[in-house]
Amino acid sequence: MTGCFICPIYDQGRDFEYGYEFVESAVRFHLTDSLYFVFSSEEQQNKFLTECKLRYAEAPHGMIFERNLSDCENPVTIKKFYALSVLSKSFDYIAAVDCECIFVKGIPAGQMLENVWKAGTCFAANYSVEGADVVFACAKALEIEHNKHVIKETRKFNYTWWFNDIPVYRAADIKPFYEWMEKNHYFEVIYHEWNCFDYLVYGLWLIMEKGMNLKRFEYKDDISIIESLWEPEIREKIKIEKTIGTHWTSRVKIQDNDNENIYMQFHRDRRHTRFRQFFGRQYRYLKHKIKRNFGRK
Repeated sequence: MTGCFICPIYDQGRDFEYGYEFVESAVRFHLTDSLYFVFSSEEQQNKFLTECKLRYAEAPHGMIFERNLSDCENPVTIKKFYALSVLSKSFDYIAAVDCECIFVKGIPAGQMLENVWKAGTCFAANYSVEGADVVFACAKALEIEHNKHVIKETRKFNYTWWFNDIPVYRAADIKPFYEWMEKNHYFEVIYHEWNCFDYLVYGLWLIMEKGMNLKRFEYKDDISIIESLWEPEIREKIKIEKTIGTHWTSRVKIQDNDNENIYMQFHRDRRHTRFRQFFGRQYRYLKHKIKRNFGRK
């Protein structure tokens, strides 16, 4: 099996620095050739790849998506969909990730992504507050919020699978998945709808068209439970990882042998704000809990 990772990146804020750290981890675990960054211009691509060669004596692959996205509400998804369309002809599995990731284990990309796909943990779902609202907003934008299969699998839009494991696409699905989006004019909808994250749309298609079942867990969180493990107030983080079966984590402190199933760490940009955001998270959770009690049933 073959596999690769795609990662949209912009020369703004600390994104390039996070990207360099991602590349450094790829170099360490011999995964550089499996990493594809999607740039907005040739200038940005040259700047990034040249710096990678200076720092690490090697560089990942680059792709350029030069379309002006100034009117786009969902540019990251559009870039990921572009890269998926190109690379699905060359790989069996493709993961679409962000630049704030690093690899923490050396295993061939194809094997890594096949392990995630066969485990089904990329569609592990937990009871959610804001995260499930995003799933509902995505389904509503696509006008599939009344689909019986979607309602059943999301338990009336109370569960989310977003980022509970590495978002892995099966390359064989890309052609029929894109045909479905083109037939229903969904690309235009996604272009203008921030809530239509790439992997939510893919999951909804799998549920509707392929009879895919979510792996539901009774963890409750504001968003997805694995996405929240960087937060200091969440206890038993490793136990949660193992219960979900995830292959990546946002947990801040990762030591050798903590969890041998973890291949990657993500959301590395959030750890510096974890204490400052604590009370804001509690406020949002209570607000949405009240909304859930009196909202959709």
